Amino acid sequence: MGECVFPPIEHENNPAELIEFDAMLDGKTVKCSVSYEALRDHFEADYSDPLFAFMTGRSQIETLICKFIGEGRFEQDGGILITTKDF
Repeated sequence: MGECVFPPIEHENNPAELIEFDAMLDGKTVKCSVSYEALRDHFEADYSDPLFAFMTGRSQIETLICKFIGEGRFEQDGGILITTKDF
């Protein structure tokens, strides 16, 4: 497995209650997301601004994403979703 690289681009998906971002691995894009619930439970996210909590915990979140990629823990759509139980 190559190096996981994370472009500094993320966005909120309010209807799904997710922060979505990409990981690049060996020239391929992996769609990643972390639930608002995980951000509230583990990074003290405010209900009105989960993006701030994401930025605060980004290093930990990216480390977990790389671990999941290495373990092949992909969702059916080929992406990776981090929920509160993953921490």
